[in-house]
Amino acid sequence: MKRILIIFSIVLFTFSCTDTLDVDLEEGTVRLVVEGRLELFKDGSGSGYQSIRLTTTAPYFQNEQVPAATGASVLVRDLGTQQIYQFTESNTEPGIYETQGLVPIVGNEYQLEIEYEGNTYQATDRMLPVADIDRLAQFFKEETIFTDEGIGLELDYEDPTDEVNYYHWQTFRNDTLLVKADVGNQFNLVSSDEFYNGLQVQGFELANDFTFQVGDVALVRQYALSEAAYDYYRNFYEQAVGISPGFGDVVPATLRGNVRNLTDDSLYPLGFFEASEVAQMGITIQ
Repeated sequence: MKRILIIFSIVLFTFSCTDTLDVDLEEGTVRLVVEGRLELFKDGSGSGYQSIRLTTTAPYFQNEQVPAATGASVLVRDLGTQQIYQFTESNTEPGIYETQGLVPIVGNEYQLEIEYEGNTYQATDRMLPVADIDRLAQFFKEETIFTDEGIGLELDYEDPTDEVNYYHWQTFRNDTLLVKADVGNQFNLVSSDEFYNGLQVQGFELANDFTFQVGDVALVRQYALSEAAYDYYRNFYEQAVGISPGFGDVVPATLRGNVRNLTDDSLYPLGFFEASEVAQMGITIQ
């Protein structure tokens, strides 16, 4: 067995925030890593542009770039309308596959199909509705043994009644994603409404390992997740305790998501494909 590192971007596509995973793979085994999220912004800010990132696992050495999976054929099928969207590889970013005009529909299922090096990969996820963010506010945080004093963020939202909901939050400071999977902090990143179904959630603290300064621009995105996506992110963050943006500690894990290799099950891929409605709100710190 050979010890291999893979670099997995937990923020998809737009921001280059990476976490380092430590995976035991057989000598010479190269697996496809899929990072795909279809997004529908509730505020109408989305243009229909969607992208999917494909990379591969490989022996990793310091400062070596994660290998891009180039030359793949990528499409997404809307299983409700049966419309097919072809993704084209970017001319400037190898391994990034893009399409225009794909505006997802809440309630529809979306199927990803990839042809890469003689293998066919497939994944399916349903786009679920997300609750609105009712309030995003700043508050002063006293210094503790874990954090410096500064300004924190909290939000309010109302969880829908009589249905199961799963959430994923991303917090940005001046366009930089803030992520730190630490003991307990994974609960500030993903959540199930098991214990607050149908309730008004008030003062939910976000990115509690980070602080903001006057003049910072804060942006919070609240994603609706399927149960499978929630389980995937929860497992990732639980296993990634101690990881921070950039090259941090390594984690013993093989993160298998919902992507299957239909040609050769033993050559299973890593990563996840999801479809998420997104509520977002931003403020400037005063």
